[in-house]
Amino acid sequence: WRYPLPLNDEQEEQLRYAVDTTQPLGNIVPDVEGLALYCKPGGKGYLLASNQGNDEFLVYERDGDNRFRGSFRIHDRGSIDGVSGTDGIDVTSLAVGPNLESGLVVVQDDEDDKGNQNFKYVKWADVAGALGLD
Repeated sequence: WRYPLPLNDEQEEQLRYAVDTTQPLGNIVPDVEGLALYCKPGGKGYLLASNQGNDEFLVYERDGDNRFRGSFRIHDRGSIDGVSGTDGIDVTSLAVGPNLESGLVVVQDDEDDKGNQNFKYVKWADVAGALGLD
């Protein structure tokens, strides 16, 4: 749900509108287990949602009507397994090191091939490139 901030007393009990809804009308397969904001100047950027129901991540524009921009999954790569059943996500638009100048996505992975839960890290540039984001 999206709320205007700050809320006044009347708005506090009233939902404004849904950013998205469940399939078949929307893009969500229950349940959403995390939200994160990729911040750009002027209130722009992206809202990321962990779509646990089908092991993917949804991306919406942060401003305007929160237009859906696409989804991505984190697949097996070499000796590192993909992401399934995630319970959380975070993202930063800040440079966090060499080859990570445009930021980083971090997700919790519920099942690891070695039996433990862990975290997976993805370059924001890879996500943006795959979805055609600026």
